[in-house]
Amino acid sequence: FKQPSFESRTIDTNKMATASMQRIRELLRDHPSPIIKDGNIEFDSDNQALWIPCTQLTDYKSRRGAGDWYTADSIVFLAIHGDIPFRDYAEKCRAAGVSRVQVIDRDEILSYVRFKADGASGLVAGGAAAQVAPQASSHALDVRDSQLTDSKLTTATLATEAVTEKVPTDKKAEVSGNSVAAVPRKDLKREADDISAAGH
Repeated sequence: FKQPSFESRTIDTNKMATASMQRIRELLRDHPSPIIKDGNIEFDSDNQALWIPCTQLTDYKSRRGAGDWYTADSIVFLAIHGDIPFRDYAEKCRAAGVSRVQVIDRDEILSYVRFKADGASGLVAGGAAAQVAPQASSHALDVRDSQLTDSKLTTATLATEAVTEKVPTDKKAEVSGNSVAAVPRKDLKREADDISAAGH
């Protein structure tokens, strides 16, 4: 069984730089009409420092913290279209190719990004990057423990082989740990002589 590499379980590094909800709501407050195009959210078309990649993960988990991370475009798209009926909003998401926000999170997210609330149940400090780090540490410990175990097994095997190598062939069964005890050559000859004498 091959242990999957830690790299295969990490989130894409482009998405690990979390777009914080605090940052997004401040940008929405200062630039209330962002444009979503070419894979970016442009809060100010003339200032690329105020652009956020659409697929960048936020620090908000869907289903009030029990689901997946929302991407920046999902949050911003809701902020832009949050005042229309949810069914119409969902249709707009489909047409724009943006993942919609869950209905259970809608009001809470809108309250947060519009500064009507200072917290929300789906907010997770540090976002996705903060939760990847413990996996790295855990993987490192798994690798270390595996290496220590392999080292101990190798040491024990070498020790057994060294002892076995020094023992005469007829006594190796004793070293190998088998239940059959080895009998020295002299004892075998004496036993054969005794049987032969008893036969006469």
